[in-house]
Amino acid sequence: MTSADGVEMASADLGAQQTVIPAPDVPPISIDVAKKFHTKLKFLNRIKRVIVAGFRVGFVVRDSVTASVAAGYQFGGTHTSGASSKTAVELAGVDAATLQNITDQLYADFIADLEAAGRVVVPMEDVRASEGFAKLATTPTPYTKESKFLQDRILSVYTPEGIPLWWEHGNQIGDKGPFATGNWKAAGSMSVDLAAIVVAPTFLISFAELESSGNKRGMFAGYGSGKASTGASPKICLLKNETKMLAIHFKLKIAGDIGSVALKDQIVVGEFGAEIITLDERDNNNATRAGLLGLAQATGSQGLFAAAGKSRGTQTLAVQTNPSYFTAYSLAALRGVNDAYIWAFNKYPAK
Repeated sequence: MTSADGVEMASADLGAQQTVIPAPDVPPISIDVAKKFHTKLKFLNRIKRVIVAGFRVGFVVRDSVTASVAAGYQFGGTHTSGASSKTAVELAGVDAATLQNITDQLYADFIADLEAAGRVVVPMEDVRASEGFAKLATTPTPYTKESKFLQDRILSVYTPEGIPLWWEHGNQIGDKGPFATGNWKAAGSMSVDLAAIVVAPTFLISFAELESSGNKRGMFAGYGSGKASTGASPKICLLKNETKMLAIHFKLKIAGDIGSVALKDQIVVGEFGAEIITLDERDNNNATRAGLLGLAQATGSQGLFAAAGKSRGTQTLAVQTNPSYFTAYSLAALRGVNDAYIWAFNKYPAK
């Protein structure tokens, strides 16, 4: 079910059952930036002025994981069945207002931390008045990114009030293709107009850790096991690839430097006061076996694998949580990423 605000929910009834209780006091997680992040931002030492031109917080509100084992030959004259499994999980008990509140709090922390690091944050009204800002191709918020290829995932992206959403070219969750360089050039123009470094931090967070036995292929797939399994547990996770802070500094409007601080691997933060509710569960086992003689008469691998059936299992789960708990634990994880981004500014202090 999708709310009027565009947030994917497992069930309106599940969300309505929640009673708001005081949020626990959860400190920011500590991340070893040198080990967990790629950092290429030496030019941060050139100038104190910083433009926070973008600030994106993406929340996974639905996710899924699959596993499969191809049919294979088992020694002794039998043919094992194939198997597949899928687990889908949805976030329940959290609305769009909660996600917006998390985004606003995180942004306020980021600005305060930048100033504490000795940087001068350019006021947003000055940024909006610049020539470069007028060239930005913005995207409406909240922005929803839905994927059906290999993984069924829905991501809802929020920005703080007054900060536009825009994507640089090639961003995996954005709406700009690899050759749509207009926003990169617009950010560079802002950098020149206001004599500042332009940054656009992105945060990606999920509410569940997914588990899979993997996808096995080949003549002896699974060594005759014919088993595939998937599952999910309610844990806050920070996602890799697009959890990064983009930074741009141009001396001329046509060229300059670009770098980032990017998370290398997923970080599982831990449980956050939630429970798993099963919404749907199905098993369909029609596996068959074929003797070695019958298989020997087939030609090629297509004939070999055609003799077996497949065991299928699917389940849909809801992670039911309270907004105050989700807020507290999400902010603890996201503030850890915030600290990692600020670490880069402290590593390369302005001269």
